[in-house]
Amino acid sequence: MARPTAVIWSWRADDDTWKEYTAAQCIQFEKDYSAKSVKTIKVDNERFLDLQLASNPKKILENFTPISDTEGLIGMQRRFDDEMKRRAVKRIVPQFFDEETFFLALKAPKKGGPLRTDIETYGGVIVAKLTSKVSIVVADKTDLDSYDKELKEAVSLGVVIVDKGFVVECIKLRKAADSKNFVIDYKPPAPPAPAPAPAVIPAAPVATPSPVEKRKLEDAAAPAEKKAKPDVAAPASSFSTPTPPVASLPEPSAELFAAGSAVKAGSQWTGVCTLNDSDENFPMVMQVLARSGADFSGEVHWPTMNSAKTKFRGKIQGDNVTFEEYEAIQGAEELELPSKYIGQVSGNSISGKVDDPDVDSTFKIDRLGKKPNRELDAMKEHTTFEGVAMQPMPFSITITKRTGSQIEGVMTWPSNGGATSKVRGTIEGGELMLEQFDATSPSLPTPTYYIGQTSGKKVGGKFKSTAAAGTFEFALGN
Repeated sequence: MARPTAVIWSWRADDDTWKEYTAAQCIQFEKDYSAKSVKTIKVDNERFLDLQLASNPKKILENFTPISDTEGLIGMQRRFDDEMKRRAVKRIVPQFFDEETFFLALKAPKKGGPLRTDIETYGGVIVAKLTSKVSIVVADKTDLDSYDKELKEAVSLGVVIVDKGFVVECIKLRKAADSKNFVIDYKPPAPPAPAPAPAVIPAAPVATPSPVEKRKLEDAAAPAEKKAKPDVAAPASSFSTPTPPVASLPEPSAELFAAGSAVKAGSQWTGVCTLNDSDENFPMVMQVLARSGADFSGEVHWPTMNSAKTKFRGKIQGDNVTFEEYEAIQGAEELELPSKYIGQVSGNSISGKVDDPDVDSTFKIDRLGKKPNRELDAMKEHTTFEGVAMQPMPFSITITKRTGSQIEGVMTWPSNGGATSKVRGTIEGGELMLEQFDATSPSLPTPTYYIGQTSGKKVGGKFKSTAAAGTFEFALGN
């Protein structure tokens, strides 16, 4: 998953106002732009950003009528089918840390790294030495003891100490957040109590032995071979202690592993990964290819991220699950690897979070049935299917292109004045995953994600956008 950003990308409308791209687009643009050498960035299947004149805003202005607000001018949006159809584009980086000096009391690299990059991108200054000029100390509330000396000094200087989540919250809000929810009231750990002194026991007085006692002591100290040894066998004991039998332990029951038993080789899991900072949803499909004991591995497919695919490996312990995407199969430019996930198995569902301190992201995936339904093969080019979203809002979907599992089409909404929206997605067995985009009416929120399964001659499931969520269905038939 891509990291959140506070950078605002926008395009100039005909009335000389600036329209922001969606939060998901800003994240993707910023990720691509960070490659430095990039000259173009894809917006969608019809448009792209031309950044070749990014270093020369005056040249950009020559292509347009006078622009009243030129701050952050960076390039132009063009169409693939006609590059002369263009709009001005700008990139604004809010400087909400421009009055702050930071000291990092945590295990962060001296150069680079997500946290350092974020602080410096948004105007902050990071220093290597803690002085009275520092205004904010950033720490990890789960690892304070490692920086006891620095945190004690910060307390003595009266410098506020905040958890690193404060930086992420500022990015989410695109402004300086209220630090009170992240302040760490540091109290140094108490020193260990001193060990008690050992008790002093006075020595007992030594008495002088009498001549008789002295003789007894000398006899006791004589060599053993000089003492009489009676040749008497020891009597046999009338009792014997039987050796207790070793109880055999039963074989581990399969029920001990029931919580993760659904995660089998050949199983397929579908759902969404949600970027909570921007409330964006990314459909994901996890295919388990191998399982050996607690270890399992396979592939993850991201249909709306240019159909990116990764390899993953993980481990199941009881109902706890961890897995990590570690290698791109395709679409590496869309991904940030490695990406680790922590969750729990509950029946045929796995839910949890992305293990990344810089990203507030959760996921939930459900296991598909064992036998995939092939009814979706009916969705061929130039076929149309009627359906109803459970708002209810009647719609129809026309498939305009299909290549393997990839499909594209158009949704029409009769009750919304015939407004249309484009869709793209994938068909995998009996699973349909679609993204709605480029709507002709503002009342059709984009992006909207549809995830459904076949049931007889119908496809039904759930949809979700930033504005609404519900269920949908449509009939398969010519």
